[in-house]
Amino acid sequence: MSWHDRVFKRLIRVLPAEFRGEYEHEMAATFRAERRSADGAASLTRVWLATIADVFRTAPAEHLDILRRDLAYTFRMLARRPVLTFTAVLTLALGIGANTAIFSVVNGVLFAPFDYRDADQLVLVEEQSAGREPGMTGYPTYADLRNENLTIQSMSALTGWAATLTGDGRDAERVEGARVTWEYFRTVGLTPVIGRDFEQGEDRPAGPRIAIISDSLWRRRFGADPNVAGRQVTVNQQTFTLAGVLPPTADDIITARKFPNTEIWTLLQYSEQMGPPSCRGCRHLFMVARLEDGVTPTAATADFTRIFQSLAIRFPTDYDRPRPAVTPLRDYFLGAVKTPLYLLWGAVALLLLIACANIANLLLIRASERAEEMAIRRALGVSPARMLRQLLTEAIVLAVIGGATGTAVAFWATALLTTIGPAEIPRLSDVSPDARALAYAFALSLATGVLFALAPARMLVARPNLAGIASRRATVGTRAWRYRAALIAGNVALCALLLVGSGLLVRSFAHLLTVDTGFAPHQLLTFQINLIGERYQKNAAITQFFDDLTARLRATPGVVNVSASSMLPLTDSMARMTVEIEGRPIENPAAAPSADTYAVRPDYFETTGVPLLRGRRFEYADGERAAPVVIIGKTMAEQLWPGEDPIGRRIRVPGAPVYPLRTIVGVVGDVKHFGLQLPATPQAYIPHAQPPWRMPALMVVVRTEAKRDPLSLVTAVREHVRSIDPLQPVTRIQSFDDIVAQALATRRFTLVLLAVFAGTAVLLAIGGLYGALSYVVGQRSRDIGVRVALGASARAIRGLVMRQGMTPAIVGLGAGLLASLAIGRVIESMLFGISPHDLATYAAVITMIVVGALAACLFPARRAASIDPVVTLRAE
Repeated sequence: MSWHDRVFKRLIRVLPAEFRGEYEHEMAATFRAERRSADGAASLTRVWLATIADVFRTAPAEHLDILRRDLAYTFRMLARRPVLTFTAVLTLALGIGANTAIFSVVNGVLFAPFDYRDADQLVLVEEQSAGREPGMTGYPTYADLRNENLTIQSMSALTGWAATLTGDGRDAERVEGARVTWEYFRTVGLTPVIGRDFEQGEDRPAGPRIAIISDSLWRRRFGADPNVAGRQVTVNQQTFTLAGVLPPTADDIITARKFPNTEIWTLLQYSEQMGPPSCRGCRHLFMVARLEDGVTPTAATADFTRIFQSLAIRFPTDYDRPRPAVTPLRDYFLGAVKTPLYLLWGAVALLLLIACANIANLLLIRASERAEEMAIRRALGVSPARMLRQLLTEAIVLAVIGGATGTAVAFWATALLTTIGPAEIPRLSDVSPDARALAYAFALSLATGVLFALAPARMLVARPNLAGIASRRATVGTRAWRYRAALIAGNVALCALLLVGSGLLVRSFAHLLTVDTGFAPHQLLTFQINLIGERYQKNAAITQFFDDLTARLRATPGVVNVSASSMLPLTDSMARMTVEIEGRPIENPAAAPSADTYAVRPDYFETTGVPLLRGRRFEYADGERAAPVVIIGKTMAEQLWPGEDPIGRRIRVPGAPVYPLRTIVGVVGDVKHFGLQLPATPQAYIPHAQPPWRMPALMVVVRTEAKRDPLSLVTAVREHVRSIDPLQPVTRIQSFDDIVAQALATRRFTLVLLAVFAGTAVLLAIGGLYGALSYVVGQRSRDIGVRVALGASARAIRGLVMRQGMTPAIVGLGAGLLASLAIGRVIESMLFGISPHDLATYAAVITMIVVGALAACLFPARRAASIDPVVTLRAE
């Protein structure tokens, strides 16, 4: 064979095998004749070019013709078995729809880029002292880090701001805000779409009052006025100039996560010389920085470490072995939700595998019925590749139909997830299926089509049993059942894996619900009042306002008690202050103990249900002119006075000489302020009438009668506040039960979805076992009839069928439990109070699967035991 013939033979491989089998010899002969008649190299080249063009012109048309015939045959086959087709499409639609919906959430929350320019360069910088968690910093520290670093382009500091808008003939409106240094928007990469950014010269003490607002506030409060830049507005009864409006697509996740629903930004206007709150110990600022090109967070950490070491030497009384914590923006804000979302994504992928295994079992049943057809095709000379192509076409068409239906399910499921999902998951409300999600659904459809076609294709194409088709009396083959048994075992294994995961989370959540919060959240209404205006510049006026409000609320029918606090448990707010103990001098004030400090009004502990363990509670007599007092929590008492009575001891909170010594008058139970799963922290309570500085903002708590819905008092609350001062807005109104529910929202969200996936997996696995075993009993009716005719008892027949069904189920259960033990560490961070190898959970899973499998096997076994051999053999 010449090289021309060898090349030609390789060339025509692009044509379908069916076409080559019929026309290859004729085409080869024609090519050889044309080649021989070619006169010279130019003529031979023309022959080759014409041949190549003809082959590549013919190949697509022939492939399309075969595909058209395969599709027509596929649709006829699907229409011939409508129940099987509907079951397979529905199973796939649920599997692919759930996968696409979860992927849309994962993609929108974890993978989608932030709205900031070059967001990968942004890092959050925190100050960390010896033995303490990373946290906020003071302004002078921020200024030193900004000025002395060698690795960042720019750096900004920010803190929260409570803004109340008044004027323009409209009601007062409380708006969440942030105070930032002038370079904040330049650092994060956002530019106002209307007006201008802050300027450096404006960020100074007593500088001009400038504000930038969000697009939503611009539209809601200012009617989308395009000329709003330069407009004068009244904020907190002071005149501000609006400098600009952020673009509608801007999502400032930094302020949104630190200070939820932020809609207005103003300048910090601190200096290093102004004193409190601009001091090194006044740690209330968050820091965000943009790294230089090519600089890694590790390099920035080393650079900031150098600066902190220098600061510790220069200001030894302000730092206690400080070091930086530099975290990339994505890790900082999305790190807490990565594990739950990846867990859900993995769980829904396992669910899809179970669905594929079930469909493969259905197709195996159908393949058993088509064994004769395939064997005849092989006998007539149809190649295995051609038969495999037909089977794959059928499976992929089925998968594409299921995928298209699943995409519609995904749109609905994604909308549901964004509605019921917790607000703690960043960017969840903006999630919707996009082009990437649709491509993911399409890829899943193709992959699943190939996946569940492999087993029946291998059974039908690999070894056709030509002899077996001579008689329709053949019983089910060992190889066919081996495939089904493997699929059943795989189903049960994946089901066990999902059940263990969801069971551990259920047990963990149950433990979490039994945790003593330290207070009684039921029947409590909470809301915030942030007093603004010259009228409330002194503590006496603030105290008088809340005294009046308390008296009016107590007179309201259904109200049991009323009080207020600077911060409430589980609201993601904190004020940690150093503590100085009388008689215990300390060389470095920065190394002094600290406590989470709250300013509370009288009756706070009675209203919230915090138990008094020793001493007394605050009274109205503990006013501004009375001796300074403090109440501490149990953990603080045990840490600072182990085995001693702290009543009568004196401490400073905050721990600086400018603040008075306070006498400890009581010890109360610990309160879970930062999460039910976290240990209690040292806690100190001071009377709101004796604050270390002016505190115009309080969270009011109202306890209602047992049968009274706390939210039914909302109208009365607003009327009482309006009657005292109509300029003071009431914000953050909710029941305390809602606050507790929000604290558990992400765990509950993950748990519910995982439980739904696990429950669906159980139904699919048990249903698959029942369907496969029922079909086997039908196929083996002749064999069973012969056994009965030869004397086999009904009990023996039931045992035979039960063993055949339970064997793969037990094997799958064992494999699933072993896999669960191996990957238990994946969800360990989400567990509370139990081990990832919790015996009770594993026992419950084993019981559930074994009972379900026994039930699935029992009905086919009873049917087999009731077979009449006379009827069966006569039918054969």
